[in-house]
Amino acid sequence: MIREARPHTAAMIESDHNDAPSDGAVLVTAEGEMLPSDPRRITHAPIEPPLPGQSVAITQRIRWGRIPLPIDLNHINVWLIDDDDGYIAVDTGMAPSICKDAWEQIERDLFARKPLKGLFVTHLHPDHIGLARWLQERHRVPVWMSSRAHESARALFGGSGPDSREVESFLLMHGVPQPISVQPLFKPERFVRMTSGLPEIERHINDGERLGWAGDEWTAMRTDGHAEGHLCLWNRTANLLISGDQVLPTISSNISIMIRQ
Repeated sequence: MIREARPHTAAMIESDHNDAPSDGAVLVTAEGEMLPSDPRRITHAPIEPPLPGQSVAITQRIRWGRIPLPIDLNHINVWLIDDDDGYIAVDTGMAPSICKDAWEQIERDLFARKPLKGLFVTHLHPDHIGLARWLQERHRVPVWMSSRAHESARALFGGSGPDSREVESFLLMHGVPQPISVQPLFKPERFVRMTSGLPEIERHINDGERLGWAGDEWTAMRTDGHAEGHLCLWNRTANLLISGDQVLPTISSNISIMIRQ
């Protein structure tokens, strides 16, 4: 299974078993969280993570790249699918120069020989869509994402956030005792400054849609929860999943909310 996760590693799906330990013991990860992935379901491939701005081969047709982030969550995975006459990139990183510098290194290493030909965005969070417009304008490539993710991104990055009184009422109703302390998290400008702008979307990708890349068939799977309209990419033949933020190695993915107007 290829995951966008922290710490980032690559893994392969081995089986569908999800049995609890027979002795009744509770499994705990190194970070202390409960219920890690059963090792009989997911085993990690013996591949060292790439350095920032570099990429390593996962298969003959797929490369794993790493883009640094200027926040506590200090990097993101990106995936490069070799589609014969060019690469399809999956996800981007944020807008600051440290992220652009890493992409420029990937350009020198890979795109100088085989160009970027398309960009797939798993979801609207800034570490995944933040450089989509910059890459699109730089390489003149199409960008694909789900219609729901695109709709949410337009609202969020367009600066049309909800009224502060609505936010306070919503948070109080759901048990937040001091909503004023978390209201800044809902301000659209917080997200806008992390992106290069909203890209032009050539086509919306639907749940269950099949995409023919690199001589294989990838199936888009809509997996809401972490973000509305979140898409994973499943390659049944190669037994690989590019999961965005939907599957993480040792913890549950953050379940995000958006207050709609």
